[in-house]
Amino acid sequence: VVASLRAMQSSLAQVRTLHRALLGGCDDGREAPCGAGVPPSVRAAANAPRLAAGAEACATFYAHAAELHARHRANEAAAARKGVAARRAAALEVEREAHEARRLVVQLEVFE
Repeated sequence: VVASLRAMQSSLAQVRTLHRALLGGCDDGREAPCGAGVPPSVRAAANAPRLAAGAEACATFYAHAAELHARHRANEAAAARKGVAARRAAALEVEREAHEARRLVVQLEVFE
């Protein structure tokens, strides 16, 4: 479960970096805005790999979110067959992880 959250965080970081590069924060150290004086068609072609990488990072993010959700359901089902204390502990753990996942989703939605 923690691995899914880490993968979501990594995908979000990748989307942030790509978004910054697309908005002009060059990753080559230049101070001038990326694309300054470059025709739109050339700029679009140059940005295509970044857009594709961003789409892939978003897809990876949501795949890990779905995996996390499925694991939570399985953990809850397993805990339901145990005692009250185990169910309570599982519910608290699921809620903590789900809260973190929701926080990450909100951050990613800004870039979509």
